[in-house]
Amino acid sequence: MFNKDHTYGLVLDGGGTRGAFQIGAWRALRESDIKIEAVVGTSVGSINGAFLAADSYDRAVRLWETMDYSKIFGTELTDFGKILKDKGIDVSPLRALISKEIDEQAVRMSPVKFGLATLNLSDWKEMDVFIDDIPKGMLCDYIMASAYLPFFKSEKLAGGITFLDGGIYNNSPVNMLLDDGYRHIIVIKLGEHIGIEKKVDTSTATIREVLPSEDLGSLIDVDQTKIIHNMQLGYCDTLRMIEGLAGRRYYIRPDCSRRWDLPADDAEYFAKRLKLGKHFQKDQLAYAALDFMADAIGLERLTIYSCDDLLVKIKKQLPFYLAGTGYSEESRKLEHLIGSLLMNV
Repeated sequence: MFNKDHTYGLVLDGGGTRGAFQIGAWRALRESDIKIEAVVGTSVGSINGAFLAADSYDRAVRLWETMDYSKIFGTELTDFGKILKDKGIDVSPLRALISKEIDEQAVRMSPVKFGLATLNLSDWKEMDVFIDDIPKGMLCDYIMASAYLPFFKSEKLAGGITFLDGGIYNNSPVNMLLDDGYRHIIVIKLGEHIGIEKKVDTSTATIREVLPSEDLGSLIDVDQTKIIHNMQLGYCDTLRMIEGLAGRRYYIRPDCSRRWDLPADDAEYFAKRLKLGKHFQKDQLAYAALDFMADAIGLERLTIYSCDDLLVKIKKQLPFYLAGTGYSEESRKLEHLIGSLLMNV
């Protein structure tokens, strides 16, 4: 079980525009009153982490909800001639955006300690830095350094140094928090990445990971529908971790107190059908059946359901689903299983 009484360090992975997932995760942490005392990130994780340290949630949401290519790139991604001529993609709009939207003073004054990971190409040296290590007035440069992908137009940043995206060598800088003494850590993952995830000894700490339950898309995808979807996915997947929500695809609060009865043969059939294993509990089967039915009838997935709310929605759609299956043997068994939960709904 997740312990809400602990104070946590937070790690935000790199992953381009998939970072919208982390904003949804932040919303879940805020609503659940999870205490964060430090945040470290790589690449987009450093951008989101700076917003979090500055307590600029509304500003971060607004930025993500209005994201488009023009806010990141000064070069059309299809203008290969200019990209080749310039030896990379112009990201001056991203630099201007970070400088405008992230309040360096608020990050420095924050009770939430901020850090980031990057790679110093001038010395080919990895750099893990906390806010006190960053010269005043240089936070924007260091965040750009952490997020500087290999295909960006080369430029010197902080101190005249050339940097490369920190995700190339350390996409998930858990080591920064461990080395700084944090022992309760939450990591917000963003799926597959092209860089390295540094191996660290976590045996002395409690690490809780939030993994996306579906593919977040490409590194550079500013489709607004996708961004908003990924934000809601981050919210739901993080609440699953915090509250122990039931369901595989759906998010069901484990508050079902209904009694149900099902013949042993049918129970074993569905336990196997739903891949619960041999030693399943009745409540496991009930939630798995609800999850299965919600998916089968096409209910909205990215919603937090109470058991009763989900049962009501299933009850309305169940006759149409059963008719669509031609009342097969499996559907009749499923009707009995769900029907036992639907009593008095």
